This record gives sequence, structure tokens and C-alpha cells, in this order.
Amino acid sequence: MKADLQAKVSDIRNLFEAAEEEQGEVALNLRLTNACGFACAHCMFSSHPLSKAREKWMSNADIDSIMALAGELEQAGYSVCLNLIGGEPTKDLQQFSRILNCFSNHSACGRVNFEMTTNGWFLRSWESLCKFAAAAGQFIREREMGIRSYVEKRLMFEDTNLRDCDGGERKISRLESALECPFDHYEFQAACPECEAALPGMVCSKCGLELSEDDYAEAQDKGCAAPGHEWIAELLKAAKEGRFYVDRRSPGEAKISPVGRAAKNGIGYQACECWDGRAIFTIEPGGDLQGVCCTGGHVPIGNVRDGAWQLYALASLYIRAIKQRYPGKT
Repeated sequence: MKADLQAKVSDIRNLFEAAEEEQGEVALNLRLTNACGFACAHCMFSSHPLSKAREKWMSNADIDSIMALAGELEQAGYSVCLNLIGGEPTKDLQQFSRILNCFSNHSACGRVNFEMTTNGWFLRSWESLCKFAAAAGQFIREREMGIRSYVEKRLMFEDTNLRDCDGGERKISRLESALECPFDHYEFQAACPECEAALPGMVCSKCGLELSEDDYAEAQDKGCAAPGHEWIAELLKAAKEGRFYVDRRSPGEAKISPVGRAAKNGIGYQACECWDGRAIFTIEPGGDLQGVCCTGGHVPIGNVRDGAWQLYALASLYIRAIKQRYPGKT
């Protein structure tokens, strides 16, 4: 019996040593803000519309600490993925642009992977899409970023318009289609060339100017020149090169979200183990780290500035190694 126990202890020790040599990925879900334009039942953080006074956004100091943490994780042998979430990260595109610029100013920025989770509301109009392009264009020009949406189907893949991709066909996303053929997705508001009033038709209701079909079409074309439209070409180029894309992964209906209002509505992780060993952190504005528990609660870990991640990351590595060795065991 003693020999069997010693063999098991030795086996686990060897397992841990092998796990420490294995390079894994740590995912950092960065809650850029606590505010959202929607109040979805499946929201992981129960985000909803807030007054400006109650909105919180990540500060530049928070991002400095996060990038320092990413550097520590990299030195420890991990690859790092930063998932920009909220609330809704694009709710305030001025704040969103500030945060992306702050990331860009860090030397380690090129060594981490970026993703974004959004409700896709920036695709609601040409004007808002142009504003998003202006906010994200410079950032996306220099790196790859995948985006996904669990709330709206604004970003999801079309059933038609298949494209050739490495010898096979792929569906293009609504985002890429909107970037490439905006006139198929939006109505551009023409303005009267005389008084600049909105033109509902070929006759201006304000000054009475009558336009020919060509002049009216030209007036509509000018409506395409919304602030930020010059960055649309950059986003489209990145999409065609595969650097800016819609992530096709989607959770199962019963695994949309483990916490928040989801628990009250019977949505979320209803039948799973409490923690499967994945090294995933959520970082709040202010730098607090949290894990997520399947029972519907946030698990406080510490702060991004106090090194608490090290124990959590090590534990995740060991749990993953044990599950690989003993599959099916809880």
C-alpha cells in the first residue's frame, strides 16, 4: 500500500514538473467599462445603460499594469491573449480610442494577441461605423484582432456571398460586407448643395432646388464622407488580409454565461465542474482580478498590481495537467 502511494505521489510530482515545462495561454478578459447600451438577460456581468457619472472606464494606469502583467506572464512561459470586453467596449468610441492608443504605446503590445467581444452596435449606421474605423484603424493597421458578438447578429456570417479562401469557400461576415459595399447596407443621406438641408428626394423641401438624377446621386455619394470614413479602407484591407475578422466560434445555448442575470434566467453553466483549470482572468476598471465560478459568483483573486495572478496561474496549470492525466474525474 505504501509503495502504491509513493508511486502515485511520484506520478503527480512528475505530472507537475511536466506541466511547468508546458507553455500555455493565459486569457485576460479586460472589462474596459461597466456600462453597456443594452441590458441582456444572458449578460455575464449584468451590464446595462448607466448615467455618465456612474460609468467606469479603464485608466491608462490600469493598462500600464496590465501590460506589465502580460510581460511577467510572457517571461514565465505563457502566451497572453487580451480580450477587450465590457459592458460594451465601443459604447464611448472616444474612450475606446484612448485605450487602444495606450495599448499601442507599449513595447509588449506586439507580443500579445487581441480579441474583442462586442454587441456590434457600431454597425447600426454608416456614421457609427466610420467613427469605429477612426477609433480602431491605427491599432488594427499594426496587428491582428478578432472580434465576436454573442448578442447581436450584426457581425455574424452571411449565408450567401461565398469567397475563395486557400482553395476553399468561406462565408464573409456582415462587417466585411458592410465595409466593402456600404451602399448595400446603408441609406446615405443626401444634402442640398445650395442650403445643405437634408434631401428626402430630388427636390429640396427647404429652398426648392430641383436636382437631376446625376446631381442627386452625387449628393448621396458625398454622404459617404462621414468623419472617419478614410479609415474604412484600412479596416477592409485588414479584413482581406485576415488580420481583422469575425471569430466564428460561438458558445452553446446553455453555456452563454455563468453569472449575472443569467443565473436568474436559467441560462449559463448549469452542469459543469466549478473550475476546469483554464487560466482565465477578468480584470475590472481599477485593476481588480476575478475568476468566474459556475455557481454564478465572481471569485475575487486580488489586484493586477499585487502579483496574485502567479498562484492562480500555477493552480490552473496543475488542474489542467491532472485533468489530462485522469480524464472524466472530478
